[in-house]
Amino acid sequence: MSIADPAPTKTDAAVQPASAEGRPQPAARRGGPEYVPPGWAGKPGPPLAGSEIAIELLVQGEVKKRILLDTEAYDTFLIGRAANCDVSLEGFEPQSSRFHCMLQCKEGSSEIYVYDLKSSHGTMLNGRSILPHTFEPMRIGEQLRFCADKPASCIALLCGPEDAMPEEGVVDLDAFRAKAAKDRAVLLKAQQADLQRRKDAKKLRLAKLSHQQQVVKVLSAKARQQQKVLQEEAARDRAKIHEVSWGQAEDAVDVPVNDYTDEANKLMNDDGKLDFEKVRELKLTEKQEGLVKKAEQKQKRINNLLKEKERLQEALTSRAKKDAESEFEIDVPDGPSRGSGGNMEKLQGVETKLERSEEEMSEQTDNILLSLGFKLQGDKSTRISKRRVAMYDTRNIDDEDDAFF
Repeated sequence: MSIADPAPTKTDAAVQPASAEGRPQPAARRGGPEYVPPGWAGKPGPPLAGSEIAIELLVQGEVKKRILLDTEAYDTFLIGRAANCDVSLEGFEPQSSRFHCMLQCKEGSSEIYVYDLKSSHGTMLNGRSILPHTFEPMRIGEQLRFCADKPASCIALLCGPEDAMPEEGVVDLDAFRAKAAKDRAVLLKAQQADLQRRKDAKKLRLAKLSHQQQVVKVLSAKARQQQKVLQEEAARDRAKIHEVSWGQAEDAVDVPVNDYTDEANKLMNDDGKLDFEKVRELKLTEKQEGLVKKAEQKQKRINNLLKEKERLQEALTSRAKKDAESEFEIDVPDGPSRGSGGNMEKLQGVETKLERSEEEMSEQTDNILLSLGFKLQGDKSTRISKRRVAMYDTRNIDDEDDAFF
């Protein structure tokens, strides 16, 4: 039977009454809760009087701590997560409140009462939730849990003389501990199963990620190969484009013609570019050496631009692949991918610089061969406007233009 919380009276002005020796009650420590003991509070009677009474804190069936309750000096004991509690749950029950509940002794009685201080998650006595601000009787051998709405981590067991246990439903501590150990084994098995499940999920996720990376590599390699084929076709098309001059404007480009001598062709490598090592085998003047060094610098810049172009193309290919796969994923935010627009602008800038550098390199090669006497003089170079080349290049027509025509 529970006892309702009595209304405070003028005689209850002190938060905790002093003991006979003049010492304050433990619950009245600095920063403690606002609690007024009832009028029937006092030292317990037999068989609790003169006996050792303690609280055992059990975690997963194992006794982690035992706290003695000095019922000869005090009749009120505070339980909570705060360090100044008589029974501190810090490190044992994270769901408990700082000041969770009180244990209140009754004058001349063998019962100790539990008083919930309106804790966050409530208090359970022998598996039954108790009301806040209500005194509930508790006998030796009974247990408290400090979380009524969630699974609790810690159990508090009231220990004392066996003859103070209730006649009905006597708790066998050995059986109780054996049951707690069994529950602990079941919980441990469930935790191990959950851990294995998470390991399997992670393994599956890593395997999927590895597969996606392999797909991206294959697609990137295929895209680079297609880009190379298109570049070779474009080079052949540019070599065969109109051989007449459409104007000598500033934006005109030179169409390379085969005006090199046989000696000049011997200085070229397989890619049709000037081999600087073969050139240096000749006796060069100081001016010719300067032309070669300048050409090497231009070629180095072209190589760096080609590497940057390849990197940006691979990044765009990878991003496009991820965007395509993300359409079927859950919890993926909508909208354009970050960085794709910036990479596209960078790629266009690199291509512009690359085109200009290749033109400068072609002119530098002509200057070197002309200084060596390996390039025919007096031949007119065919110059074609870039705008007209783009206008007449049908490879630039997209799918919508094809559909229109």
